Amino acid sequence: MVQKPVFFEQVKSCILSFHNATDESVTDRTPFLQNLCEALESVLRMGLKCGRRLMKRKDYWDWMKSIPNICEKWKLFVHPSYLESVNSVLKCRSVTTTQGRGRLLIRMLLHSGTLDFPFKLLLTNMHLSTAFYEESESVMGNDILIQIFYSLVSEVCRIPFDLNVENTEFLDETWCLPIFKTFMFVPCKMLGARVETVDGHYLVTEVDPTGVVAEDNQIAVGDILSTMYGCMLHNSGVFLNNLRSIHDGQPVPIGVTKALMSDGHIYPHLRSLLEQHGYINLIAELERTGHVHIVDSSDFFQQKPWCHFRYIGHCEVGSTGGVNMINRSIVSVLSNLTNSAEQTPVHIELGELGVTIWQLQWKDNKVDRGEDPLLRHSYPQISSCGRRTDGTNYFAYIAGEESCTTANHFTCYVFESVNKEEAKRIISGLSLGFDRTHWTL
Repeated sequence: MVQKPVFFEQVKSCILSFHNATDESVTDRTPFLQNLCEALESVLRMGLKCGRRLMKRKDYWDWMKSIPNICEKWKLFVHPSYLESVNSVLKCRSVTTTQGRGRLLIRMLLHSGTLDFPFKLLLTNMHLSTAFYEESESVMGNDILIQIFYSLVSEVCRIPFDLNVENTEFLDETWCLPIFKTFMFVPCKMLGARVETVDGHYLVTEVDPTGVVAEDNQIAVGDILSTMYGCMLHNSGVFLNNLRSIHDGQPVPIGVTKALMSDGHIYPHLRSLLEQHGYINLIAELERTGHVHIVDSSDFFQQKPWCHFRYIGHCEVGSTGGVNMINRSIVSVLSNLTNSAEQTPVHIELGELGVTIWQLQWKDNKVDRGEDPLLRHSYPQISSCGRRTDGTNYFAYIAGEESCTTANHFTCYVFESVNKEEAKRIISGLSLGFDRTHWTL
């Protein structure tokens, strides 16, 4: 007889983690989500009966997808959300294995709060359990353990889940999901991205820095286009140009599987895909632009509470100063950063016609500003500005030696703020400065 599995404790631990946290809902970025899904899946796989053909063991998707037909045959109630979820999985071309389909169904049922429905059905109709599971080896075939499991899942269903069920690109392979973002681009003839199909994935291999998708680094090299105009692209074989022509003149909604994780590292399963298909140069480029070498700056700002910004350093960016250079330039400067104590506390003054950076020091019990500015640039010299979007407080602007419309040499100046709000304020101020200057000129 099967004993109460350790997976029950894992599910219970996830429930407690949510109630002990301050989050309003569970999202794809919630740390315990993967553990919860893996524990649920492990329970569902315990004691599954083998299929008739070649003694092939079935997966839980095989019986969960049949629930609507069983309910119709036996005139049993089937929850509308459950029926809708099963039909959605059956229509989804992005998942191609029974494992992937089962995982997508679990995510959809968590999202809709109806994961408990199939287990309540088995609990009240134990003859169905014996059709799918070995009684001596499973939770589902044991009338006591299934009651305990149903109680746990019912508690899970009381937790609000806000999952992006379009994040399906790698569900066939893993519960560890990448970052998934959706963007809406203005109607345009060209998006400015080169896309290649790699094992059914629509991989971005080149981005035009002046193109629509390059703005604010929304889509970058290495990202995967997962949806467009509501159409799942993975394994679809659809020609993007044909899809674009059908929706010509309309806004362009795109769902993107990001190449980089929140810590700046390449998503592991994407790395494996790129290695398998020989995209070594692309991996190298992602490694250069992705991972940030972060020196702990907490002591710097704690020891200098009168300082809101520090100047990190600068790097040459060549003859183009577009916004697409911001991220890689910040990474380049940070890669050479060894000690936060070496950095300069500064005050950033946003004027009517330009920005001035003043070096600060604590002198005679007060903040003393240097006589000469550390940096000074007019807004016409500044070609772009931006900040990291990975949770850090680094930001930068790029300026030419003269007006950015005629300059041939650009430099990126990198800073760190005490918090995200201050970084946003400076970037917003620089952007407004562009408008004021253009109006003045």
